[in-house]
Amino acid sequence: MTTLAPVAPTLQPMSGQETMPPIPSARNNIPIMRHIIPDSDTEGRPSNFDPVQIQHAVNLMTDPHSRELTKRHIHIIQKIVNQFPEGFFLEDLVDILNIINCCADRAQTESKYIASITSLVRIIRQPFIKLKLSDEEAYKEVLKDTYAQLGFLLRVADESLQLQVCDTLLTIFNGGEVNQSPDIKRKSAVTASGDDSFPRELHRVSKEFNRLMLEESRVADTLVKALAFLEPTSPVLFVLFQLLRCLAGYSAANCAMIVEAGGAYIVCSRLTSAEENIENGLYYSTEILWNLLENGDTGKVVEQLANTDCLRQLHDAFVFQVPKNHSRHHRHVRNDLLAIINLIARTDPLAPFIEVGLAKTILVLATFSEVKSNQKFIMARHLKLSKCEEDFEMKRMLLAVIINLAENPSVLPLIQEYKLIPCMQQYMTPVPSDHPIWLPSQFEEIQLQCLAELPSLFPALLSEFVSQGGLDTITAFLDWCILSKDEFKGHGNSMYASGARGTKLAQTRYVIRLTRSVMKSGDDSIMEKLLETGLVLKYLLAVNTITSQFEQTPVHEFEPKDNCLPPNATVNLEIIIEILYSLAVIGESNVERKDTIGEDGVALLVSLLKLDRKKVCLGLGYTRLILATLDAVWCCVCGSYSNECLFLEKEGAFLLLDLLDRSQERQMRPVVLGALLDLMENPKAHSHITTWTGKSGDKAAKLMINIWKEEAGAGGKDADAAYVPDVNNPLQLPPSDTKGPTQSYEVSYAISQVSVDLRPKIYGFFCKLGFTDLIGLDSTDYVWLTVIEKYLDFTAGEVWKEIAAELEAEQVSPVEEDQQALEAILRVTQDRAFTTLHNQQQLFANHNQQELTDEKQAFAELRDTRKQQEKIIADFENYVKRTSKYSELCRAKMEQDASIENSRVNNGILQDRDYHVTAINNLTSTVFVPQTVTSDHQPPVIPAQPKNTAQSSRSRARFDDAASPL
Repeated sequence: MTTLAPVAPTLQPMSGQETMPPIPSARNNIPIMRHIIPDSDTEGRPSNFDPVQIQHAVNLMTDPHSRELTKRHIHIIQKIVNQFPEGFFLEDLVDILNIINCCADRAQTESKYIASITSLVRIIRQPFIKLKLSDEEAYKEVLKDTYAQLGFLLRVADESLQLQVCDTLLTIFNGGEVNQSPDIKRKSAVTASGDDSFPRELHRVSKEFNRLMLEESRVADTLVKALAFLEPTSPVLFVLFQLLRCLAGYSAANCAMIVEAGGAYIVCSRLTSAEENIENGLYYSTEILWNLLENGDTGKVVEQLANTDCLRQLHDAFVFQVPKNHSRHHRHVRNDLLAIINLIARTDPLAPFIEVGLAKTILVLATFSEVKSNQKFIMARHLKLSKCEEDFEMKRMLLAVIINLAENPSVLPLIQEYKLIPCMQQYMTPVPSDHPIWLPSQFEEIQLQCLAELPSLFPALLSEFVSQGGLDTITAFLDWCILSKDEFKGHGNSMYASGARGTKLAQTRYVIRLTRSVMKSGDDSIMEKLLETGLVLKYLLAVNTITSQFEQTPVHEFEPKDNCLPPNATVNLEIIIEILYSLAVIGESNVERKDTIGEDGVALLVSLLKLDRKKVCLGLGYTRLILATLDAVWCCVCGSYSNECLFLEKEGAFLLLDLLDRSQERQMRPVVLGALLDLMENPKAHSHITTWTGKSGDKAAKLMINIWKEEAGAGGKDADAAYVPDVNNPLQLPPSDTKGPTQSYEVSYAISQVSVDLRPKIYGFFCKLGFTDLIGLDSTDYVWLTVIEKYLDFTAGEVWKEIAAELEAEQVSPVEEDQQALEAILRVTQDRAFTTLHNQQQLFANHNQQELTDEKQAFAELRDTRKQQEKIIADFENYVKRTSKYSELCRAKMEQDASIENSRVNNGILQDRDYHVTAINNLTSTVFVPQTVTSDHQPPVIPAQPKNTAQSSRSRARFDDAASPL
């Protein structure tokens, strides 16, 4: 037998003879030499490394002839895993996804594929590798499908695979893990360029891009649906909570998908199911719910949570966390649960809080430290509050939850049973410096919260409040706030104390608001008891103090940088407004109580109306202050004859008209007009109204007509706009949006316009002032006045038109008599519109005729003025002619003598013995000479002295006598 060499022999055929190779026998032990290849040649690969083309693996798994080769499938997948330990390329994702899908489909019948899927999913944890910068955009859709498919793998009933999928998605969201193997140079399967190598420095997909792809792949929706099919004891549940927490906190889109899939209900119903780590499970699940409420649709989230199952889970989790107040983590989780309960109670107070026992638990925890009888409950005995921030926040949230639940009438008996009102009354005292539980700043915040939220329990629990001595508590606390000289320095930490740091102003504001809520109940005994304590005097004292501060506020016109709000200005304004509304409540329904404000109160209201708007928080709060003042004037002054007289004496009517005249105060016109109409019931107000004159010189009637024009939409148009445009709609009301019959409780459209329109009040103003002999109106205003005078008739006609239209819409036919009456009413309304239109046209024609007459008179005056100017010019021209030509002077002299002769009536007077000549001989003047003559210039040559004759002596003497002064 021939001995074999260490290497395999090469068989050579003999010449001319065909030699067959020997057939090895099973018994023959043929040694095989293995080639020894150094590591340098394999570049660090294991000895059995053989690069795999991923497409070949896909073909192997999908080819019908090799579909059943399970071992080969698993082997080639393991080779792919070994070949890509640092992650897959983006260009290979399609093939990897096909491999995962094939394995997932066969894992239901063959469990061997699960390990292969798990290995592939573990590689996907690492960020994908880019060969080009454009790979992210090119393979975006493929990456979405990959992440979506990872979520669908949770359907495979294998716990290890589910954990790996959740861990992979969580790692991708957090940025991925990169295996550090700098000594390995891997080869790609088949690159597009044909190169079988790539550099050490790999360009990977960014974390933000991965998060965006996770969002667009809707994997959050898949996770929620998978969460519903998991067992409560599954450890996957805790990891899913972690993943959903990250997704819900990342974007609102993920929250919307979770809510759309019912995630709020599913998460809350499994709130206490994470048994592997129940504390962290509660933490993550509460974080998910909080993110959904904050970033998602709150209404839809509350709709999913406001049911018995979820509220029972919240109650059990809250009760589980309440005794565990030894660590800050547990207190945070407890407060988060309470915050979620508060949001549900605020949105849906009718949810089954009572049925699951949550309302009772919250009431016990809120009152056990103040009410000793509530400490008998086991849960309260195991809880001890401290001064830590978490316990303080829990106390405040407990009160907030109860106030929200109080909107449900079924909770009110529980509030009485567990004595919430006495608990809140204990905080209506001066802030102590050594409270057994709370710090002074914490006590102040709880105090302000109780004062602010207690009015929401009225009037349902007002009797309980009064029976517990609430009125005495309010009175004592109000005295401390207003009259006490106690130097209290408020901390101002709470939102209720904003702007009141270092003062008692925050307490003053809320106790006044609480007092007003008590007075609004309408109980006369409560009102009388409060007034007996001098409530009005306290209010007037507080308002006078604050008003004096406002009046001393400097206002710089040209230096806006110096116009800063004084300290506590906003809180002071709030206090004044609350007091004014409280005074309005006092005098609203009882005439005798109106007189309680007296002369000081009326003077105070007038001073507030006169206050400069720039001194009231630099004008920012002026409108609110004036509205509150007008409310107080309307309720406390109007209706009391003595107060009305005092108000008129202090020019209050003038101030109301000034408010109407201001263009920037249009939003207050309804209130001002209402108060003014009630004030005009006093006969003394008529003279004040007619005497008033505005800044532009308009009288009160003119002002009202201008406001009517604005309401009618005419604005600054002329008298043509006052015409009745349509006799069927004389008031120019817009068409109603209501089609078909209306309900019995609905107000007619024409009647509803009365409540929102100023024209009814203007009509009432003229009814009291009169429609004739008005001062300050022109003919155009009287054209508008004809429409105002018929306003009531036109409004009644509109109501009847609506009645007829509604009967027609309901297909109801009135009886013959009613039909005739209805037609007669409509016909009369139309005739009145025609009459009004005719009167308007006549007034307008008279107005045009008067304007034409005035125009002619103006032109006549112009002509007279022109004639006089022409006469002056002609006289000047004649003067120039007389002084320029001697012949003209002679002619003028002759005309003068002729005029004198013609002016003589009787020539017989010339024969009279007493007649004497008045003309002066040798006079060169052509005008009528008076007794004295003024010469314009001296002659250049002095004339010679006349001869001293008797005639000249007499003439000179007569001339001297005439020229001498008398």
